[in-house]
Amino acid sequence: MSRLYTMSILMACACGARLSATGPEPTDGPYAFVEDEEVLAEELVTDPSIDPVARAVAATEEEVVEEVVEPEPVLVYELRRGETLAHFARWAELPVETIAAASGLSPLDDLLPVGTVVKVPWSEGLEGLVVQRRDAHHVRRAEGWLASRGGSVGVTFHTVTSGESAWSIAHDHGDLPVWLLETYNPTVDLERLRPGQELMLPEFPDPIAELSPAE
Repeated sequence: MSRLYTMSILMACACGARLSATGPEPTDGPYAFVEDEEVLAEELVTDPSIDPVARAVAATEEEVVEEVVEPEPVLVYELRRGETLAHFARWAELPVETIAAASGLSPLDDLLPVGTVVKVPWSEGLEGLVVQRRDAHHVRRAEGWLASRGGSVGVTFHTVTSGESAWSIAHDHGDLPVWLLETYNPTVDLERLRPGQELMLPEFPDPIAELSPAE
């Protein structure tokens, strides 16, 4: 075997050793490792410890959902004529500031429009107590006004006709205050009267009938 032939064999072995150490050559040209690169990219995206977006999503999923706070139960009323926040505070035995805060109103509001929503914090047995005291207040007020007019002898009824209002009806029946008409008809919306509705009114003695005959 010649010396040149021997050197050729040794060089071929050395090249084979280098190829084995570095791994097999790509068989598909420059794109031979595209599949491996895609796998690596997918791992970067899905691994929260590597990808910042995935880390943010993982942190969001782990956030504790805030507890929903249920609103405190309240008793709801519509203000009637002559009523104030102070009345409801007295009937509910609560500070007027508490009633105002629950209603979203100022405690200094004394002249609120009729129909203003007043809210009273609920407690066991309070609803019946407020209704009882409210009704008693309006009865005493009506009795005081009627007593100043000599008292009533009962009640009478009036059928609402087209064009009439609570004020005109009260005026035509002895110039009554509208709040008294409301006291006698607590379930009727006096701001929206309809023809055909019946209203209860106090009946006064006929002054002419009570006159003594001339002697």
